[in-house]
Amino acid sequence: MRILHLRSGQGIYGAETVLLGLARACAARHTVVVGVLADARHQDEPALLAAARARGLPAAAVPVSGRLDPAAPWRIRALAKQWDVDVVHSHDYKSTILATAGLVGTGRRHVATLHGDTGESKAVQLYERALYGVLPLLDAVATVSEGLLDKVRARAPRAVAAGKVRWIANGLDEAALAARVQRGRDQVRAELGVAAGQRLVLAVGRLSVEKHHVGLIEAAAGLGDEVVVAIAGDGPLQQELEAAAQRLGVAGRVRLLGARGDVADLYRAADVLAHPSLTEGLPMVVLEAMASGLPVVASDVGEIARTVDAGAGVGACGVVVAPGDVAALRDALAGVLAWGEAERAAYGERARRRVTEKFGVDAMARRYEAELYGAGG
Repeated sequence: MRILHLRSGQGIYGAETVLLGLARACAARHTVVVGVLADARHQDEPALLAAARARGLPAAAVPVSGRLDPAAPWRIRALAKQWDVDVVHSHDYKSTILATAGLVGTGRRHVATLHGDTGESKAVQLYERALYGVLPLLDAVATVSEGLLDKVRARAPRAVAAGKVRWIANGLDEAALAARVQRGRDQVRAELGVAAGQRLVLAVGRLSVEKHHVGLIEAAAGLGDEVVVAIAGDGPLQQELEAAAQRLGVAGRVRLLGARGDVADLYRAADVLAHPSLTEGLPMVVLEAMASGLPVVASDVGEIARTVDAGAGVGACGVVVAPGDVAALRDALAGVLAWGEAERAAYGERARRRVTEKFGVDAMARRYEAELYGAGG
């Protein structure tokens, strides 16, 4: 079988990590190509393109000029023909809508994964609405959380009624994550300006409204001078977050790191991961932190509570708090930062084991092959 993955965007975040892990796992049994919708107005190579090639996957850019490019569907159609693919798998609203138009009459199977809505602007909300409108035209759809499945039931009932939609949990390529570790904990902490005796809270994600990094900065104001917060990611709220840190008097303890290619090192350098999102599916950041033995404090949204087994009490693999509750976030972070070495070691062992047993990449890939691609059991 020949499979073409499609995704738009410049960075490497959760959805891109899922795509890369899925593509690499499927490549053991099929021919897999990664297509990246790239803004034709920029010369920089999309990070996803380079990441796919680094993993030994064939990859190609699909130039797209602006939000409305009538030639883009034809370029997708041409790429699918060039590789003679059986399945086109799109991973965001833009690639799904354009591929739906480009694949008309080709007979190629078109499937999509819904990684989560952002609703970060009115324009994005319109695109997301259009995405739900085209879902009934696809051959199959996967959601990464039960909450997203419920949303599809409400917004695309025809697709659900036709039996096209199912929930497939994300899986982590642990070997690929481990291979990305390049530097030691002390070296990274020194580079980030974390002094001896200070604790490091890490957040990883796009700087956009739904990630609620402003809440983390507000929480940092109540954590004391011994706590440094580092946020890895870029996005439209960079200046707003810088202003919030200044206003709250924590600018000296908040590091906005921008887009990073060394997140695997950052996990090993941090003392706790904070993931204060207001909406999520199943964030790969949480799985990566767990696989790295890093304690997790996250909002109780999407599949996070189920992922960290929050109902297991002292056996849980993370702490969840109500979304948007800054005081609860602050207190949970303070509690985890107060753990002793034995408690942290026990947590790390539980978390790593849970990822391996419940969220492996190969199990995810085989479900996609059987349930979306039509490759059989």
